[in-house]
Amino acid sequence: MRALKAAAGSGAEVKTSGYSLQPQRVYKENQPPTITGYEARNSVTVTLSDLTKVGSVIDASAQAGANDVSGIAFTLRQDRQVRDRALSEATQAAVSKAKVIATALGGWLVRIVEVQEEGFQQRPPVPIYQAETFIAKQSVATPIEVGSLDITSKVQVIAEVESNL
Repeated sequence: MRALKAAAGSGAEVKTSGYSLQPQRVYKENQPPTITGYEARNSVTVTLSDLTKVGSVIDASAQAGANDVSGIAFTLRQDRQVRDRALSEATQAAVSKAKVIATALGGWLVRIVEVQEEGFQQRPPVPIYQAETFIAKQSVATPIEVGSLDITSKVQVIAEVESNL
């Protein structure tokens, strides 16, 4: 934890997100299993604002004894404004499509009967990274490319259309 906190720097959040202790057993024929030891897993979540430190945090954890690094994800901490914009754009697009359909049917859009948000989606810009990390002494940090983050929203519109047909 000290190594992670030092590598992550101030402003980062380092916390235990899970812990398990499992007995390790040896099975011999015609004998009950014998416990030979225990396997402890301490899962830690690190939340960073400075994404340039991701590789250094991975390296520091491996050098401090971690042997499994998994689940790197990129998200927005304050996403309300972006989510609202995505929802607004999805709604405008759905209404626009309803108008095009009404025109194609030789009519016009009378009113919107119902609107449903089909679900908010936040997709990471890169696949989730899962790998065991074994790092020899090196001077180059593990490279992590962050890219962009897509925020999407889907809207279903039920519209009343009137036609001269």
